[in-house]
Amino acid sequence: MSASLPTTQRALFLPGPNNSPFEVGERTVPKPAAGQVLIKQHAVALNPFEWKLRMYGIILQEGDYPAVLGVDGAGEVVAVGEGVQNLNLKIGDRV
Repeated sequence: MSASLPTTQRALFLPGPNNSPFEVGERTVPKPAAGQVLIKQHAVALNPFEWKLRMYGIILQEGDYPAVLGVDGAGEVVAVGEGVQNLNLKIGDRV
């Protein structure tokens, strides 16, 4: 993993169930585990499914909050975990 990666990032959080308002805040940049990649997002959007998570409290459990939303996006691979060479992804790839 690249040493020049930031340690924190801004994210859109859903702090709790039952139609909680979204919040923008800071979080630690996660490190990719085996078989995962870390993507620097250049564009992020809320999927229509995500407003249903907020409105109806479906899928997420108590321990999942605060949840980071914004699953639709485009960006660039900036770090790779073990085993990623089998996925044909490498640092610098646009995804």
